[in-house]
Amino acid sequence: MIITANKPYNRNYKSASRWIKIEYTMKDCKPYFRHYGKRYYMENIMRLSYPIMWNDKDGKLNYISGYDSTQWYNPYLVELDEYGEYVRLWEELED
Repeated sequence: MIITANKPYNRNYKSASRWIKIEYTMKDCKPYFRHYGKRYYMENIMRLSYPIMWNDKDGKLNYISGYDSTQWYNPYLVELDEYGEYVRLWEELED
């Protein structure tokens, strides 16, 4: 899925995953999710200074609110579901 968000800036984003369940480590209950076999810990997801917002086909407002701080170049952007139990990853497309 490709979206255009934050009008009038009109940046394009491509979904990089489906909804992924947030899990917890056994030893110290740290929240994380897996994507292509790699663990991404929620403590490394930093909040964006402004959310990336768009309306879906049903008119519901969606927003991406964080990014993977372990990547310097082209990090995954992170969308949380309304209950905080799942994440969906996004990538920004080049102009």
